[in-house]
Amino acid sequence: MAMVEDDDAVFADLVSKAKYDSMAGKHDDLDNGHSDSIVSFLNKRFGSVSAFYSDAHSAAATDTASAKRDGFSRIKTLRSALAALDRGGWERSYHQRCFHEQFLNAVIKILFKTDPPGSFERSYPRLLELNNWSEIRQEVLISTPRRFGKTISVCLFVAALIYACPSIEISIYSTCKRISCKLLRNCIKYIQVIHAQCRVTAHRPVFLGYVQ
Repeated sequence: MAMVEDDDAVFADLVSKAKYDSMAGKHDDLDNGHSDSIVSFLNKRFGSVSAFYSDAHSAAATDTASAKRDGFSRIKTLRSALAALDRGGWERSYHQRCFHEQFLNAVIKILFKTDPPGSFERSYPRLLELNNWSEIRQEVLISTPRRFGKTISVCLFVAALIYACPSIEISIYSTCKRISCKLLRNCIKYIQVIHAQCRVTAHRPVFLGYVQ
């Protein structure tokens, strides 16, 4: 993988020229969502634009086993896990993809929690540019009709988040024990799908289950 010298200086220059345009309505080609300078940067830094959003199987295995990881590698791993679920028979709908993009935006700070102090603050402009976000919020409210895929969407994202951050602690509040147990079973099932698709040795996250 080619590395870019003086990474922060390069990105500071790019961010100063950045336009936070939405990718909505544009061609599916990821390159179209970024300026030429950002595409050039991503090609040099990650090999290609798509490599940042969807990690290869071997890279995912390497990242998972690596002792030294940062927030950006966790973002790549999380996105690769969501892509693995798509390949594994749980292809997400358009709205579920929108939900997950907002979920990622909300938890992004957590992915930098174990990085050196100040890493998230210094990376903030880069995160906005790379992900085509205009801001980062830590709350998400979703209100849709029934049977819209909300529960499954939450389970898919939780599984991907656990895969990217195995030591994370996640609490999900639901209306009754039946739904809580279903959420738990789905999360376990989706983690197994991710492991199978990414061909990595399964770690064993701790699930506490339903709490009265």
